[in-house]
Amino acid sequence: MQAEIAARLEEIIKYMGPYLPLANCHMVNFITQQLWEKHVPELIQNEVGSILGTDLNSIFFHYAKSSSNDEVNDVRETIQYYPHFNNFLESARNMSMRGHAQEKLLTGHDEIKSKLVDLGWEVPEDFYMEQFMTHKKMHEVEVMGNVVSALEHVTEASHIVDVGGGKGYLSSFLSLYHGLRVLGVDSSQVNTHGAIKRTRKLERVWTGLCRRADMLKQGDAPPRRGKHWKSHGPEENQKGMSEEKEILYRQVTEFQQFETDNCERLGIVGLHTCGDLASSCLRIFCERPEFTFLCNVGCCYHLMEEKHCRNPFWDDVDLSSAAKSYGFPMSQFLNNKEFFLGRNARMLAAQSLDRMGEQQEAQTESLYFRALLQVLLLERCGENVPWGQVGRLTAKCVNFVDYVQKALKRLKLDIQMTGYEFPDYPETSTIDGFITVAILNNCCIQRLDLMTWEATGNEVDLLLVLFQSNVDRDEIEALHRNHCHEQEKLHIFFLLRVSLAPVIETIILLDRLLYLHEQGVQEAHLIRLFDPVISPRCYCITAFSKNTH
Repeated sequence: MQAEIAARLEEIIKYMGPYLPLANCHMVNFITQQLWEKHVPELIQNEVGSILGTDLNSIFFHYAKSSSNDEVNDVRETIQYYPHFNNFLESARNMSMRGHAQEKLLTGHDEIKSKLVDLGWEVPEDFYMEQFMTHKKMHEVEVMGNVVSALEHVTEASHIVDVGGGKGYLSSFLSLYHGLRVLGVDSSQVNTHGAIKRTRKLERVWTGLCRRADMLKQGDAPPRRGKHWKSHGPEENQKGMSEEKEILYRQVTEFQQFETDNCERLGIVGLHTCGDLASSCLRIFCERPEFTFLCNVGCCYHLMEEKHCRNPFWDDVDLSSAAKSYGFPMSQFLNNKEFFLGRNARMLAAQSLDRMGEQQEAQTESLYFRALLQVLLLERCGENVPWGQVGRLTAKCVNFVDYVQKALKRLKLDIQMTGYEFPDYPETSTIDGFITVAILNNCCIQRLDLMTWEATGNEVDLLLVLFQSNVDRDEIEALHRNHCHEQEKLHIFFLLRVSLAPVIETIILLDRLLYLHEQGVQEAHLIRLFDPVISPRCYCITAFSKNTH
């Protein structure tokens, strides 16, 4: 298996090599840096240059779905007119976990279930519990809870450590429903406090939820839960249940030492462990003999630190003497190649093609507006373009002019106004009926009419007023008209770029799986655990310790 994983990684990174610049570009710079001309293959430029980007949506949605065999006849006619665009999407799909070659590296649900049954696990009855958390979270904790419970049984683990436990959704479910001893660990004291509070509330209604679940199991409709509905049974039973569950589950932030429990065999789990936390869990499992099994679903790939690619946000930090365990790559195979992805590529990996395919939506108007705003900022600010996030503004705006006005407020601009030369006055002073404002450490001077200043109540950001006073509505509307031809190109560019998202995620997942095999863990598996439409980060890495059975 190790050689097979390495061979697939070799092929995938060879494929991604020419497309890493496309994955690492930023949609904000689509117009200003001419990304269409730089990164879109010339054959595709010629093929789609004169059509509407929305005409290609049907092909994109075809490949975005979990199964590309569905409705193939509906797009067959469209595909023949755009063979190069289709080949790009098809190749990207084949290099992702949905490709036939990568699917051979996945362990199916039935296969892992059969393996665990052979090791002594008894398949639980169907889950009838009513929803007591969001649909997404309920789906995740139910499915992962069964896997963790099975691994705990076959490895004879005495305790479970839930790393990055957050609000305790998985931990409380493991303790209340499966009866496992769980220690939830989270770096946030707020999360820990919330998890404890939430679990206490859940304990109070658990008996009632179980009673209603039995009724559902028997085909009966449970009574409606009104204002005066009693969720618990006899008081003594409820009290005994609470005392028992309090022992089974604890959530902590700071270091804890438990003297009463025998913790010689542990399981380490994590549901959507962010960034480097996922790789840390894998390392702990391999390096500490106490851990008998691992069950981890990672997320937030953009928060990982790469060994062979410096994070641009750390440019002013000296990391040469810092002892650091990097999140990527983990495998010696990719480390020997000094392979890296880049932050924007890892950010792209979080995009969910399955949801786009299911919802038949690929909205790009907000990206287009932001790219246009960047043109305006460059024209006005030159090299001093402010850095910052505008956020999701498009849905709140009636047009591009409205978008620009709201975006400027979000950015809180420090704008260097050009074309004015005034004497170097103090930072703010009154000269001949004008307020004079020094901008960017006296690099440039601008003057604002006192009437305008007083009308604002002396409370708004002067720099914002100055910027807006020099950008009129006609100029913004002209900018929108002059670049309208770029909108369709941007849409197609987005479709091409986002199709690489699952390929990047595949590299990260296979790197982690390969690391486990390099460490001698034979029972290491990659499972598509969740419905990718419900939970986009759906892949789980499970492993048995080398000492298990």
